[in-house]
Amino acid sequence: MDTKLIDMYKKYSKKNKLYEFTKYLNDNNLKDNFLQQLFNSSFMKRYEGKEYNEAMELSNYAIALSRKTLEEKFGENLAKKMIESIYKLDEPFSRNHKIMALAVGDEIKGVPDETSRENLEQLLDLTSNPDNVYGIHIVGGQNGEGYMQFGYPITGNQLVANDYDLNNDYEFYKNLELNISKNTYLFRNDQIGLILKLIANRGYKAKPDGKYNDVMLVSIPKDELDNNNPDIIVDIGGHKFLSPEYIKGFVRTDIGNGSINQICTNPYFSEKFSIPQSYNEWNTQFENWYKTAGSIEFQPYKHGMIETIQEILARKKSKDILEKQENPPINTDKNENIR
Repeated sequence: MDTKLIDMYKKYSKKNKLYEFTKYLNDNNLKDNFLQQLFNSSFMKRYEGKEYNEAMELSNYAIALSRKTLEEKFGENLAKKMIESIYKLDEPFSRNHKIMALAVGDEIKGVPDETSRENLEQLLDLTSNPDNVYGIHIVGGQNGEGYMQFGYPITGNQLVANDYDLNNDYEFYKNLELNISKNTYLFRNDQIGLILKLIANRGYKAKPDGKYNDVMLVSIPKDELDNNNPDIIVDIGGHKFLSPEYIKGFVRTDIGNGSINQICTNPYFSEKFSIPQSYNEWNTQFENWYKTAGSIEFQPYKHGMIETIQEILARKKSKDILEKQENPPINTDKNENIR
């Protein structure tokens, strides 16, 4: 492994002449090489004691070294928010990975227009609460089919039965973070990690001829997740859903360049959810959501989820009737048998 530039950094640092090292990197166009060596040398490495402090100092230097590059690539305000987010990370490798990915990598190919830049800033703002765990679930598609068809803002995200045993409630609720993370990427205090994952997976579930991909943004309070709060999950006719009150909104990414094309926030986020018991109640909820969210243009796609809910409720009703037929109530009135 080549660590020549890292070794040079250490020598200049001991002499308190890092300004000379920085000039050397700039004059010889070696900043990217330095960041690559830093990433490679710290790859998945755990630091302790003095070594940890030195690794964090080296990481701080790399972040400062990359500031100008990030400002040129993303603009001053967005670069500032990115850097602030990276400074909050407490693992040198995680910091080095994020700064290299932003400054050198092509996961985010710059921000092509002001709208995309504002959307990326908004995404950082939406995931900034340190008391929450954030997540993304890629629903795919474009023009609303991906999330509007399945009504995620109303029903939440249905958990897939083959990911885990949904019939074993004790095991399921014992570790909700583990079970939810099986179809939703979860991040603790790592906004840049979330964004990089969102963009890196922008082609997943996308249509062959599609331009955009839709992603659900999840936000769950840490204390609720750590304590396996059962209210995080909604049970609809035996089907388990991540409650819609934890769905922050939806993000649309450009499959080509990875830019954030659109963000749709969920107006029902953090509102306590109650399960409608009939088609009319579901239909009313959909109507209210589309009106509140200003998403009437996606109204044709709502019927897919309404039909799904009808089917679930119909199956539940049929199951209840069948169980009653197979297990009729025992008549305890002895006079009934006297003729």
